[in-house]
Amino acid sequence: MIDDEVKQKFLKELEKAGNVGVAAARVGIHRSTFYRWKEKDEEFRKKADEAEFIGRENNTDIAEHALMMNVKDRNQKAVEYQLSHNSPRYKHPMSALLKKFEDVFPEDGFLRFRKAMAIKKKFKDKPYIPLGYTHTKECGIEIEDTELEEYENYINEWCEKIFGKKLDDNSDPDKKPDSNT
Repeated sequence: MIDDEVKQKFLKELEKAGNVGVAAARVGIHRSTFYRWKEKDEEFRKKADEAEFIGRENNTDIAEHALMMNVKDRNQKAVEYQLSHNSPRYKHPMSALLKKFEDVFPEDGFLRFRKAMAIKKKFKDKPYIPLGYTHTKECGIEIEDTELEEYENYINEWCEKIFGKKLDDNSDPDKKPDSNT
């Protein structure tokens, strides 16, 4: 059958390219044909998943080789990339935290990360608010970065109860409230 021959050629191309669109173009089919085959044929789906995985691994090897050639040529961006992604001494601490947010909130991890960092900045240097690991021993309670959004209202209400006003960008709970308010 013609479809079987084309499917086999497609799988070989997918294994080389690691990309459905490229493999489809190389064998002369539309990518929707591939998805239709994949939906209807369980055996083909398994083979296609494996071929795509192998192709992506091959592309990763090629990209890593190119990166290392650029590092060898002392390309500054390549050197920085290599160090920041492979050495804990040069890793940006936020990258691991961002990954955690993306794991916890798959749909909107980056946005939730940015909001949490803004909240953390707002409550920074307030020893009575248990943010991060530095306050664990002092307070016995720790609010995880991924929970900050959830606890922002609670913290504001607590500050209002203790200091007579909410802690927002313009207020300072370390300052005593006016007796006239």
